[in-house]
Amino acid sequence: MPDKGVRCHSYISFPQCMAINHQDLPHCLRQRYATRLLEHNSRGHVTIFTHYFVMYIPKANTMKQINSFLFDSEARIYEGYMKTAKFGLQFKATLENVTNVKPLGDDFRWFLKLKCGNCGEIPDKWQYITQVESVPLKGGRGSASMVQKCKLCSRENSIDILGDTITPYNAENSERFKTMVQFECRGLEPIDFQPQAGFAAQGAESGTKFPEVNLLEKDWTDYDERVNESVGIYEVTHQFIKC
Repeated sequence: MPDKGVRCHSYISFPQCMAINHQDLPHCLRQRYATRLLEHNSRGHVTIFTHYFVMYIPKANTMKQINSFLFDSEARIYEGYMKTAKFGLQFKATLENVTNVKPLGDDFRWFLKLKCGNCGEIPDKWQYITQVESVPLKGGRGSASMVQKCKLCSRENSIDILGDTITPYNAENSERFKTMVQFECRGLEPIDFQPQAGFAAQGAESGTKFPEVNLLEKDWTDYDERVNESVGIYEVTHQFIKC
C-alpha cells in the first residue's frame, strides 16, 4: 500500500507505477497539473490518466518528491494494453433434427461489440468483421480483420478472425456451449455477439442442406421434405472465453 505521505485510497497497479484518483492528489498538485491531465476516464472510484501516471516512492513527504512522481509513461502503459490476447466465441442452442450449423463463406459477418482495453469505451453500434477484409498493421506487423481508432482515447486497436479455428456446431453439441471461432485481439475485447443471416445447417438424418439460416431472432425453423419432419435451431445464446 502507498505510504501516508501521499493520500491514495484508489489506484491501479502497474510495474513500479500506479494511477491515482485525481481527488486523492494534494490540492496544490491537482491544480498545477490540471491542464496536463487532459485525457482521463473514470471507472467507479478509479481514474485512469492516459498520459500521466503517479509513481509511488516510499516516504515521499516533500513537494519536490511528489512532483517527481509525475512522468510521461504513455508508451509503457500502451505497450501493456497492446499485448495480443485470444478470445473464443462459444455458441449454444437446442437443435431439432439438424447438425453442422456453421457460418457460411469467408464473407460471413461477425457482428460484435468491442471494448477498448485502454479506456473501457464500448460503442453503441454493432460492428462487423469478415475474413475477406484485411487491414495492414502499423510497423509491418502483419494484418488484421479490422483496425480502428477509439473515439474516446484515440488508441489504435485491432481484431483478427482466426479462420482455422472456425468449427461447426453439431447435433451432439446441442444445449451445450462449444467454441465456434477465436479472435486475436490487440487492445480490444469482444463483449457481445449478435448472430444474423449467413449461417448454414443440414438435416441430421437426411443430409438436406439449409444454406440460408438467419439466427437474428435466436430461433429458426424449416421443414425437411426428404424425411417429412420439422427442423429447427432454438434458444441461441453465446459467451466469450479467454483462450
